[in-house]
Amino acid sequence: MKLLAGKMLSVFDKGEKKIFVPTATLGIRDTAIYAEADPVRSYLCTCYGTVDIQASSNPSVQEKVVSKRHDAPRYIYATGEQLIMKAPVINHTDDELFMLEALVGRVPGFFGPSYDKNDRY
Repeated sequence: MKLLAGKMLSVFDKGEKKIFVPTATLGIRDTAIYAEADPVRSYLCTCYGTVDIQASSNPSVQEKVVSKRHDAPRYIYATGEQLIMKAPVINHTDDELFMLEALVGRVPGFFGPSYDKNDRY
C-alpha cells in the first residue's frame, strides 16, 4: 500500500504487510499504526506491534520498532544527517484504536489487566 500524502490510522491482522510513505518503507506485522505522509518528513507511531522502518533516501538506515503502547513514535526525514528521529505521540488516540479494533472483533494489543484507562493518549 502507498500513502503518498495525508494521514492514516489503521490496525492490521497477522502476516507481513508493507506500506510505502514518501520517506520510508514500513514492514508491518500484527500491528496498529498512525502515519502521516509528507515528501520532506513523515511521521510514524507504532501504536502496538512491530514495524521495520527503512529510509527511502538511504536503505541502509533502518530501525526495528517493537511497541506495547505508543512507545516509539518516529519522524522519518527525506534528507539530513539523521533520517529517523524520536517524535512525540500526536494526532491519534487510544479511543480511536478501540473503535477500529472493535470493527474487526478485537481489542487493542495493549488492552489487558494492567491497562489503565485513566492513562490514555
